[in-house]
Amino acid sequence: MTIDAHFHMQDPNCKLTINNIKKNFKALIPELKKYNTTQINAIYWPYLVNKWHGINYQKLGDELKDEYKDEIALTTGIQFFIESDTYKEDDYNNEPKLDFIKLHGDILSDKNNQRFNDFLDFFIKKGYDKFQFHTYILTDKEINILEPYVKQGIKFYLAHGAEAINKPLMNNQIDNFRVQKMEGNLFLGTSSYKCFTNEVGYVKTAMEKGLEKLVCFETDFNNSKPEKEYNNYLEAVRKIIPQGKMNKIFEENAEKFL
Repeated sequence: MTIDAHFHMQDPNCKLTINNIKKNFKALIPELKKYNTTQINAIYWPYLVNKWHGINYQKLGDELKDEYKDEIALTTGIQFFIESDTYKEDDYNNEPKLDFIKLHGDILSDKNNQRFNDFLDFFIKKGYDKFQFHTYILTDKEINILEPYVKQGIKFYLAHGAEAINKPLMNNQIDNFRVQKMEGNLFLGTSSYKCFTNEVGYVKTAMEKGLEKLVCFETDFNNSKPEKEYNNYLEAVRKIIPQGKMNKIFEENAEKFL
């Protein structure tokens, strides 16, 4: 069984409508089943032009969860661009709660940490405690930003996290024992910012440094990627993980996020 812990829901080449999202998701089901995928943590990409496109994403997610419950488990999040502050708009305030919040980009590298803090505080006050975002470098500096929230019980899923921590681990720029203590609240995705690479030695590094309980399989999937690249990436990850650790990386760790 496999949980794909970071997955983009709809085809970026299609107009964002309820019917298109449903159509694209239905078409994905047989493809996902080929890879024994049993759950996806999926992201909607709606908040691009300061409006919701008239879509109730919580209702849509509930409909998809119910319709395909016998085929695949689904958890849903929604993505925001912190630069625009559109997450503060009133129309979002009336939106029902989703499973998690996705923040676009590598916000931990933002020189303005206050924007990140404001974003988290806004959604924490609304009852959210699970956040996803991309990261390209993860040193003690970035851990310092996350740690106060982790102590409050907030969970952070870092797409490309295993790759982001690789060089810092090798260059002693991060205390791996400190990171280990964040187990259950910090999650490191296996994909690369280069998308479906088959050079995944960074996953092995993270595991050798004692972070195997934080590493989660992910593809960062969207419909624009060729199937061959997906296959090569999946095979590369499976080859590098010891057989006895497969369930942990492909399922158990991600279950702790949601």
